[in-house]
Amino acid sequence: MNRNRVLVNGRDFTFTLPLHQASQNKRINEVKLSPDPKWRRKFLKMLEMAYKKAPEFEDAMPVIENVSGMRH
Repeated sequence: MNRNRVLVNGRDFTFTLPLHQASQNKRINEVKLSPDPKWRRKFLKMLEMAYKKAPEFEDAMPVIENVSGMRH
């Protein structure tokens, strides 16, 4: 549930989001992302570099930042 893929330079790039107190006995809606802001900054930068030329990037990125808890 914490692994997914994005396109980076036209190739699949698998990323893993760190989870906080994850357990296979928890439901997905009970699992939280790690509160450490370091991974969030790195993840958002990776998305920016991969998709900044996409047509809807300027609309989508603020939503992603808000969801990630890293809204500027």
